[in-house]
Amino acid sequence: MNVSRVFRTLGAHGFGQAITILSTILIPAIAIRNIGADSYGIILTVTGITQLMLLADLGVTLALANHICLLPEGQNAEAKQIATQTQKLASRNALISLSTFALILCAYYFVNLRQANNGLEIALCCFLFAINSTLQPAINIYCAAQRHQGNPDKAIYFINIGRLFELISYIVAYILFKNIAVIALIALTIRILYCGIAISKAKKYFSQFSGASTNISVHEITSAGRGIALAVSIQHLTLHAPIILISALINPTLAAVYSSTRTLSRVAIQPIGIGMASIQHELTLCWGRGEFHTFKKLAILSTAASILLLFGTSVFTLFFLSEINTAWLSDKIHLPHALFVPVSLSATAQAGILAISLSLSSINQTQKLSRLLLFGTLISMTAAYVALANASDVVAMSYVLAICEISLVPLLVRELCSLSIPR
Repeated sequence: MNVSRVFRTLGAHGFGQAITILSTILIPAIAIRNIGADSYGIILTVTGITQLMLLADLGVTLALANHICLLPEGQNAEAKQIATQTQKLASRNALISLSTFALILCAYYFVNLRQANNGLEIALCCFLFAINSTLQPAINIYCAAQRHQGNPDKAIYFINIGRLFELISYIVAYILFKNIAVIALIALTIRILYCGIAISKAKKYFSQFSGASTNISVHEITSAGRGIALAVSIQHLTLHAPIILISALINPTLAAVYSSTRTLSRVAIQPIGIGMASIQHELTLCWGRGEFHTFKKLAILSTAASILLLFGTSVFTLFFLSEINTAWLSDKIHLPHALFVPVSLSATAQAGILAISLSLSSINQTQKLSRLLLFGTLISMTAAYVALANASDVVAMSYVLAICEISLVPLLVRELCSLSIPR
């Protein structure tokens, strides 16, 4: 494992975290002050919906980076042809996804939004942000080129520099304009310029290699991409579904209590995610070089460390929950100890699930992973709904979720340990 590269990648992710913190501090204050809470709330809702379009290519460009890094050293012509075919496949998938989204949006506009005073403005804003998200595959292809060169840190710096320019454009747009469609158009303009640079750099890198003499199938990338897209979608569902259920079946206040408690229990998830993302390229290279036992050892150690870190921070937080509650929320929302225990158990299980998911995704072994995650999530959400509908007890629902998620971890560990070694 290249320790220097791991630390460079950690630094790149740290830069990204700084931008996230800056955005969290600046954007809400500037937006609410200049365009109002209602308009900013609409933008938040729209961007939350259109985030799904980040996977408009069905995950194939995410799988591309892993696939070309898994190729034996020197197969640059094959890497070039695979990248070219994947780009064409991604463009087709993204166009189909965007067209489908546009049709649904048109139908929703004529049924519901047309009667609203700013209905057309909201619809245009939604469509522009959908296009914005659909351009993500261009960034992913650039990242694949950088990872193929052994520079995952440069890819992450490039992404975060783009995010910094987008942050600046949002601040300027919120100050100068009140029309949310115009704000979305400005953000899209910056995104198009940024993605244009990304795709031109990727093409320049791959153009130095000659084309492969034989036709190469991208079936493996397509299959792995679907698995990655499904796994990411399931993670979003796991994150948001319980809050929606509580808000719909009981009341929004309890949903806010649950959300705040879960946020507190998951403070270590972000560092775990950054740490795993920083060694993901090394895991890919280990598998590609045939160091299968090293890969499994790193993956299992990372999973164990993630679970222990989350459990340790949860125990610490539990002892000081009252003090943290007062300092963080000024006692406006009470976070009960009885709720924190099952929520922190869920978070501990999620830390292990995240580590294993990223390990398996790094070598495009996502088919069984996505099926296990889908099966486990459907069971846990169904059980959570039944518990909430019958007892109206958020604590009981949280214990049901915790039991289901903890039960999923051994199945995923088994899947990791039973990986078959390619011949």
